[in-house]
Amino acid sequence: MTFRLLSNRFTLQTCPRLIKIRDVVVIFIDITNSQALIKALGEYAAYANTFNLFKRLQASAVYFGLYTLKTNGDQIVFVSHNYDTATSPFRDNYGKATSAFSFAHRAHIVANEIAKQSTSDIRLRIGIAQGNVFLSNAAPHLKHGDIWGKTINKAAMLEQYTLPGSTALCTTTFNNLPKACKDECSNHTFNTKSGDLVAKVVVNAASTLTDTKLRAFNKKLSPPFSSLASIARVQGGKPRPFH
Repeated sequence: MTFRLLSNRFTLQTCPRLIKIRDVVVIFIDITNSQALIKALGEYAAYANTFNLFKRLQASAVYFGLYTLKTNGDQIVFVSHNYDTATSPFRDNYGKATSAFSFAHRAHIVANEIAKQSTSDIRLRIGIAQGNVFLSNAAPHLKHGDIWGKTINKAAMLEQYTLPGSTALCTTTFNNLPKACKDECSNHTFNTKSGDLVAKVVVNAASTLTDTKLRAFNKKLSPPFSSLASIARVQGGKPRPFH
């Protein structure tokens, strides 16, 4: 049963309960430093670029077996869902992890294309986590249910702490990838407000990483990265360990 069908059925219920869905891949995508984008292009042009980006990502998501859960300003969230046909390449856990990995790569390419067209700095931070989630109807006015749980929190934290122009994966997602994909990743530990978070990171080769504060970071963008690397958000603030 597809995630969309489960979600639609759940929203018809009014009781405040959770329904577990097993082995879902959650993808958080955020536009880095959208405040600077608005300042550089103006509100209307910045929105037009964001709209174009999200529209293209949602079109690609269909092929990769992903469901667009929601958008929140400069952030968009996707989840995996199983096709009902046995021939789907994204049916099992391994296929879902691979499709999420491939989709993230595609998302960075799309962002780079739009950045060049608009002569602006548009880069993405992407966090991917795999595990159990819960359908929630805490906001009954929404047309679809929301999701809840540790997997969602992990995907959000991975997105928040990774480099602009990169994708951070949880260990479960990484373990379900084929070797060719694993070889593109490097080991890192994010020192988050909730403690250390182990991540596997792949940096988009087309990203220039300009306007970021880097310390001893391997600018060739090829793994393994320096264990002394440290990053700070483009918009300023305290450096966040990335090692």
